[in-house]
Amino acid sequence: NALATHLPADEAVICREQMLSDFERPGADKASLIVLKTGLGRSYVDAGRYDDALAIFRDVHKKNVALRGPEHEETLYSAGHLTNCLVLTGRHDEAKTLLRDQVLPAAQRVLPPEDDIVISCTSNLARALYDADSASVDDLREGVALLEALCTTSRRVYGAEHPKVALRGGYLDDAQAKLAAAVAAAP
Repeated sequence: NALATHLPADEAVICREQMLSDFERPGADKASLIVLKTGLGRSYVDAGRYDDALAIFRDVHKKNVALRGPEHEETLYSAGHLTNCLVLTGRHDEAKTLLRDQVLPAAQRVLPPEDDIVISCTSNLARALYDADSASVDDLREGVALLEALCTTSRRVYGAEHPKVALRGGYLDDAQAKLAAAVAAAP
């Protein structure tokens, strides 16, 4: 699994698919299967195979909820992967509903506000809000506000030079541009 982390995306997919195939058998440890499937899902994302990743992350999240409960850190971590894939595949409404109704309330109950899972899931919500083709001006404003706060928090938590800070800054730039265009086009 560690080796696959350092392989090119397509090779990592092949490696992780084989590892999962070798490990899946009656009586296999459920937690270990979840770890292997999560790695495969991440490799699918890296390879641009978002629909394959989405199927994996739906399964992983469902199994985490059943095995660990909805407020366990691993369940919330898997929800972050799932909601990221929902956004990547254009399922913005599903991502917003899952994040608002289940994931973020649970994460905010059990994790500190500066935890990476809370930050990532909030970022996924902001992306689901502003990235949707049907985003209203209110959605765009909410997405921009979330991202402005996240950029400040991310700089404090990770440091100004961290790649996550730059990534969220790029999301903020996109959201602000989309909001400005929507406001200019409004009657």
